[in-house]
Amino acid sequence: MKFHYVRNLYEIVQLVTSICLTADLWTSLKTESYIALTGLYLTEQLDFKTVLLGCCQFEGHHTSANIAAEIGVLVDKYGLRNKVNFMITDNASNVVKAVKEELKWKHFGCYAHSLNLVVEDALKLVQPRIDKVKRIVMHVKKSNLSSERLQKHQVQQGQEPKRLIQSVDTRWNSTYYMLKRFVELEEAVRSILGFVDRSLPCLSPEDWTLYNQLCQILRPFEEITNSMSGEKYITGSSVIIVTRCLKEACQKIIERTDLLPEASDTVHLLKAGLKDRFNMIEQSGTIALTTFMDPRFKMQGFLDQNEATKTRERVRKLVAALIAQNENPAAPTTVSEDTGDDLSPWSIFDQMVAKSSAPGTPLSKAIKKVDMYLSDELLPRKDPAGKLSCPL
Repeated sequence: MKFHYVRNLYEIVQLVTSICLTADLWTSLKTESYIALTGLYLTEQLDFKTVLLGCCQFEGHHTSANIAAEIGVLVDKYGLRNKVNFMITDNASNVVKAVKEELKWKHFGCYAHSLNLVVEDALKLVQPRIDKVKRIVMHVKKSNLSSERLQKHQVQQGQEPKRLIQSVDTRWNSTYYMLKRFVELEEAVRSILGFVDRSLPCLSPEDWTLYNQLCQILRPFEEITNSMSGEKYITGSSVIIVTRCLKEACQKIIERTDLLPEASDTVHLLKAGLKDRFNMIEQSGTIALTTFMDPRFKMQGFLDQNEATKTRERVRKLVAALIAQNENPAAPTTVSEDTGDDLSPWSIFDQMVAKSSAPGTPLSKAIKKVDMYLSDELLPRKDPAGKLSCPL
């Protein structure tokens, strides 16, 4: 078994106190199985780091025990087993069982993968219409003559020639990309349909309208899938707010009066899918905590303000515990009079402040700190230059 180790092993083993893991399993075109394990952690300076802990061939059956064993070999190589905060994977039952039951770690299903499943389920309603596009795209890709005609038409129209895109079942958003390019090249596609194999499906004006509307419907999901798949910025704290905004986007589309029945039904299925898969997302303690502690969202990120209030109280208690832990009970609450210079005006001032300042309990101090945090304005999602703000 061959591994690709991170360069700075010392940093991983010695400096990391808490780490999040992600894992992926896949099969190559040669039917060889592989597993990759990635670690994500913060430095003491709050720099977000991502490291590939290992990528190796996976031998044997994909049972939960075998998967857990492979992951265990990698984390033990770096001494990270007891430093794992939680692990993120896709929703495959064998992988989830490996993490939760075999490794005994906290598990989160990949948000982007779950979102892709929502889209796949909703598109089953219009799959026969989408299959028409897939057949035409496949023909053009296999026919040199049709491909040349498609390119030639675009050049004659003064356009930069583009190729059609085929959807791939295992690639997120690929149906959206296929339809988007197909609609974009509608005129060129129409120009070649009369010269191609008669066995290819005919497209009605209603078909083209549906494809156009599906592109509009799927665009918000594609945008969120991409943003939640980033590895160089924090995404966990965005889960609640992007789910909420996707539901709002669906509602806005539902309210349109120009939708075809199939398009309208698809949007309703998308909204229902979001509700089914993410209905309890605000009740997730970890996700709620990360949302509250993100200065871009705080309590405004929640739809359910009862959950926001519960999270605020939880944060107050957590902060109080930290204050109590860090305070030195033996430390004097007033400045010692044996300063060597009790006539110094600043020493006199320090004594005045110490005497007038009530020590307060850890909880009262925590309440003050959390309220100060909440009273600050939200951090803009982007700075004036359009660059994403870093919540860290």
